[in-house]
Amino acid sequence: MCSSPEVQRREIDHYPAPLHIIGYSTLVKKKTKSGTYLYEIQAIWNKDKQQPRQKATYLGKEQADGTHAPVRPKPVPASPINEAPRRVLDFGALTACRHLARTHGITAALEEVFEPDMAETIFLLAVFLICEELPLFQFETWAVGVPHRFTGKPSAWSSTALSGLLHELGRDAGARQTYQQSVVSFHRQPDSRLLIDGTSVSTYGGLDDWAAYGHNRDGEHLPQINIQFAVMEPGTIPVALRMVEGSVPDVSTLLNTLEEMKAFGITGVRATVDRGFFSEGNLDRLAQAGCMVIAPVPSRLKLFRQTLQAHAKTIRHAAHAFTAGRDLMYGLRHAVTVAQRPYDAHLYFNGTRRAEEERRFYQTVEKAEAAFAQAPPKSRRAALAKLAGLMPHGLARLLDAVAGEDGTWGLRRRAGAIARHLNTLGYMLVLTDEPQRAPRDVLDDYRTRDAVEKLIDNFKNALNDDRIRVHSSETAEGKLFLLLVALHLHSIIQAKLEPSRSQLGRRLTPREAMLELRRIKSVSYATGAVLISEVAKRQRATLKLLGVPDELFASVQS
Repeated sequence: MCSSPEVQRREIDHYPAPLHIIGYSTLVKKKTKSGTYLYEIQAIWNKDKQQPRQKATYLGKEQADGTHAPVRPKPVPASPINEAPRRVLDFGALTACRHLARTHGITAALEEVFEPDMAETIFLLAVFLICEELPLFQFETWAVGVPHRFTGKPSAWSSTALSGLLHELGRDAGARQTYQQSVVSFHRQPDSRLLIDGTSVSTYGGLDDWAAYGHNRDGEHLPQINIQFAVMEPGTIPVALRMVEGSVPDVSTLLNTLEEMKAFGITGVRATVDRGFFSEGNLDRLAQAGCMVIAPVPSRLKLFRQTLQAHAKTIRHAAHAFTAGRDLMYGLRHAVTVAQRPYDAHLYFNGTRRAEEERRFYQTVEKAEAAFAQAPPKSRRAALAKLAGLMPHGLARLLDAVAGEDGTWGLRRRAGAIARHLNTLGYMLVLTDEPQRAPRDVLDDYRTRDAVEKLIDNFKNALNDDRIRVHSSETAEGKLFLLLVALHLHSIIQAKLEPSRSQLGRRLTPREAMLELRRIKSVSYATGAVLISEVAKRQRATLKLLGVPDELFASVQS
């Protein structure tokens, strides 16, 4: 029963009106507790059902004089465009990222290669990875809550559609290279050089036979692919992410990356590698390819032991001391020959690091001894197996498994071996083929390897991609390209936030900065006005660090 003063038009089949006389109408009164209501009943023909039907039109409430009250017109629903107010959007983080992408060449590079909607989607996906650290299937929910410039169908952001987008990106190698070339050209400086490194990423898919079993750095029994990073400095801008078969040695991937960087116009290439890469063969192959190298020497090698024996007593001379951040360092240089090539060997000593490493060593020993005391093994084999599970292989040899009078086995410290091990702590030997450089400068260059390590950490952790969860090499290539775009933006934000330790009292991470800025909201009204929520003091400090102008957060009137 209708009791509201609105015109109601609906088909009925129970009012007393002749159905066979199309166009016939009659007046019907309906009595309720609140009064009597008048309806006009009209016979009509339903074309869809091919049957006669009746339509009731509400005329109004009957008055005391027999007339009916006029019906108020039904309000016209507001269109989404004129709705007031419209939806509240997360404004701050995306606006800051858009400004940084525009001022650092990312937006122009994307728009140069891709059509507008695709370029906008790639940009939004990159911001999503930085701000949310969530899987891509949740992108669609996030994207509708931020101000964007996408004009296509919302279905283009579904999980299935995004998989298609990644596959398309993976197949278009030319577009990816054009984007990379554009970013390199924007950020390259006359003295730009290259840092290269790599990591392995486990996968649950075969990736068209790209995945293979090899030395898994995460200690997992899963097939993996190798990811080669190339970072341009100064600025620590990543310029390449290459997917390499999981069983290919690192040196081969380095040489191929060198060739790719030459195509981008970067000729000053320096490989800053880790200890596991060091070998005479690897150094020789890099030298033949015209690549400079900075490589730490493993402490187990004869070259390290000989250098330490020759210079351990003289390195801690006042003439060799310098400060590096909060550390007091000692360093000296001497010439060596490796694989018939001349190198400078820089020996360093860090007393703070030595004390910390010695403390951690004895903590590890005490934990192993406590575990043996709590549950003593009853055989030598069980004792050795338990020791191997409690201590790294390099440290387990510093303890002996000994039998007790009760038939159980315990641990005994090998004093001589421990002394020899402790004598190497705090020392580091670094080889470089750039002659006559000061130890401080070589150490600074070696520590810039942290830039690559941070990007690897961002790739596997901050951007939530410690697994490649796709099943074709094309889709994997597309995802790597998307991650490259995200890393471009992430590295820019990270570099901008570097002064936060001194200005804010602690180092602000890109994730924390985006969470802070996400509190800035925008609301649009039917009049065309856009209201931006107030910017708090901490948010203003973050925007200042990022170099984002205040006028981007001023409310706009139509």
